[in-house]
Amino acid sequence: MIINAILLNPDKPGMQPVDATFPIEDHEDLYRRLSGSGIGDAVRRDCRVADIGGAFEALLLLKGQNVNVDELDYLAKRIESFFEPEVRQFEGTAAAMSVTDVPSLINLTFCCQQATVISDFSDLRVIGKEHYMNTHGGGAPVSVIEALDSERIARELIENETGIATPHGVVYSNSMEIEQLYRGRGFPAYLHDQCLMAVEVTNDSAPDIGSTWLYMPMPEVCMERMLERGGLSDPSDISRLDIEAAGLSADVFSLIDTASETPKTLNDAAVAISKLSKDDLVKFHAAVEYVEPYSASVLREIARQLDLFDFYPTVSDAAEYGRYMIAESGHFEYDPELDDYYDFEGYGEMRLQNEEGTFLDRGYISYRGEAPMETVFSEQEMPPGQGMAMGGA
Repeated sequence: MIINAILLNPDKPGMQPVDATFPIEDHEDLYRRLSGSGIGDAVRRDCRVADIGGAFEALLLLKGQNVNVDELDYLAKRIESFFEPEVRQFEGTAAAMSVTDVPSLINLTFCCQQATVISDFSDLRVIGKEHYMNTHGGGAPVSVIEALDSERIARELIENETGIATPHGVVYSNSMEIEQLYRGRGFPAYLHDQCLMAVEVTNDSAPDIGSTWLYMPMPEVCMERMLERGGLSDPSDISRLDIEAAGLSADVFSLIDTASETPKTLNDAAVAISKLSKDDLVKFHAAVEYVEPYSASVLREIARQLDLFDFYPTVSDAAEYGRYMIAESGHFEYDPELDDYYDFEGYGEMRLQNEEGTFLDRGYISYRGEAPMETVFSEQEMPPGQGMAMGGA
């Protein structure tokens, strides 16, 4: 928890106050409670901060302001990712530059790392190294750092530049400017938690809003709010969807025509995939390579009905398949003393002739459903006259 806030309806003071923590853990619960007090709009700043607490002094100035809960949530996520030096830079620059509203604080989180904030002047070598990295993109090769005259760099900074004293240290801005990455609607791309796919949703008719980023799987209520913020509540407003794989191989999406997809179909697929175990995910990738799905709904069904596939990751040819089935599957009484008498390859080839399967770089996979694949997926909205693509069969 980064922020704890008591939020009120500024137009109806008699409504029940809402105690909220950020980053939000249970979105549906918070949005329900906010709605009960007539606040919590996806876009408008309709929540009055009656009280606010947390470890960051910069946020205390939000008391008495009207805020938007999703902006506050995004800000909390940004701050939660900071290391200790970044916390000092954020707090120091916020105080030095009198940044006191949520949108400006969001933009500050993307550039405060450029400033040098000195709270301890006793070690010039440390100051010099930190200042060099702050002014060179946040890092440098070890060989470069070791060769630095860190004390000279620190003295030149302290003697030649004007710092601003704050409760968090003396702030040297290093000509930092706050770029307006966040302009009030679509949040800048930022992956706070692990996700299976990051989806960029674009509305070309509203370039001032910018892209909307969805990190799937995500609660449907969150997705709807993010789309509303991006002016994308109506699917017809979506110009294009672009998928960036995060927790999945990019090959999973290589055949999907995103022009035929919606955020909901993609999220439904991500929800189904997220329920798979680590071992099942390996099998899932093999099934996707075998089936070559062209839609998110087919991806979803592969995840839901993964038990219709048999997968052997250690098998690469007929002989290995036959050996596995005879010696390791448990279907037969196997005697290693009789290895010379087993026809592993012959048995493997016989099975292959009677199965719908294929060898992949990652192993052997086969479909063992009683109904044809096209029938299994008949409930999906497939293009007219097109059955399930069975690339490996």
